[in-house]
Amino acid sequence: MNIEEFTDPRDGRTYSIVMIGETLWMAENLNFACPGAFSYENTAENRKENGLLYTYEAALNAVPKGWRLPNEKDWQDLFNNAGGEDAALLLKGESLGFKAKLSGFRSADGVYKDNGEKACFWSSTRFGSLAEYIGLLKISDTPLRLIESVNAAFSVRAVLIFVPIPIIVPPSYATLTK
Repeated sequence: MNIEEFTDPRDGRTYSIVMIGETLWMAENLNFACPGAFSYENTAENRKENGLLYTYEAALNAVPKGWRLPNEKDWQDLFNNAGGEDAALLLKGESLGFKAKLSGFRSADGVYKDNGEKACFWSSTRFGSLAEYIGLLKISDTPLRLIESVNAAFSVRAVLIFVPIPIIVPPSYATLTK
């Protein structure tokens, strides 16, 4: 496990990041203030401890430049690297560096639920007015893939967008002289 840091240039907030498999993940919940972002029960203490909860649209807009919401493949790769069906156990712990916080969520009707019992993270997969999220429960070692209204608010763990760098191989001298 190799934990590094990333500083968001928009607000100067520093996040731990960790490479798990071939993907670089934020190892903390996103905490960038924007419209559609909420602190659990609107308290500064919850924001400091757990980051913010985002509606789906807010989550798309809140990730820093060069980062994105994880897609289904990112989540599946993470689960595979974290032990498959027992992945939630390792993701909630310290050993992989992901350190999932059971920070609850805000329902689409504005009710805060499950702080200390459940972690919910947006996926980029959307189905009209619904979107996929990943649930990690205190009472279960198995990660869950679930669907909820895009107006609910969940935590965000972003992944770095890797841009392949083209390798330019100069033609050999022999090719140039022919």
